[in-house]
Amino acid sequence: MIQLMPYLRNFVSAILVKLTECIFLYFLWAVMSDVSCKTIKTQRFEDLSFPAHTLILKENVTCGNYTPGKFVAPTYTCADLRVNGHRLAYGYYSGWETSGVHEFAQLCLMMLKSINVEKLGFKAAYVPKSTCAYINETRKLLKKVSGSEFKWTDFKPGWGWTETIQCMTDVANIR
Repeated sequence: MIQLMPYLRNFVSAILVKLTECIFLYFLWAVMSDVSCKTIKTQRFEDLSFPAHTLILKENVTCGNYTPGKFVAPTYTCADLRVNGHRLAYGYYSGWETSGVHEFAQLCLMMLKSINVEKLGFKAAYVPKSTCAYINETRKLLKKVSGSEFKWTDFKPGWGWTETIQCMTDVANIR
């Protein structure tokens, strides 16, 4: 019996430590779930379309009809995106003509500036609709030339183009 005493004491001590950890974690979970589920209110914003015609770097960027969605911050959508009537080249694999280099964020910044909402800031560029399919027409791509200089580049008919781009602003700046 005397030999079992240290083992029993260690066993009971370990049980008490685990029980204390479980109680603490349960309390933490209860507090966190109460905060995140009951007190945080998430506002949703219906996206707006960019104008049908916007001049970006002396090229006519056009946007067509779209189905509005809900976002956590003000968002602007350009569906049926074309640059001087041409599709925007797309492809995320090296070896493709674009080599995965796209300036979607810069395009968003330029388009947001064109409608005077750049003061809202910029959070993200989304490409919710694109394809890797072949298109038998010239495509365009916005490319960085140097520092802060960008230009439109022509691409031959080929694989991949962008249908829709969405530009999310910073919700913290709408006050």
